[in-house]
Amino acid sequence: MKSTFIKAEVVRMLKKQQGDLSQTDFAKIVGVSKQYLGDIYAGRRDPGPKVLNYLRLEAVYRFIKEAA
Repeated sequence: MKSTFIKAEVVRMLKKQQGDLSQTDFAKIVGVSKQYLGDIYAGRRDPGPKVLNYLRLEAVYRFIKEAA
């Protein structure tokens, strides 16, 4: 079954997985920097492949044709 998640839902999933771990420790487990993880949480960056792989998700981009 495929599900679609918006970025805010992915952030909630990450925070749930982080639990009581520090952001530094969790970032090491995921394989990203603490700063990058903080940027994702703050909405400044999109979750990249390492983060999505950790959550067993993949990015799918859809482009919508603009009205003429």
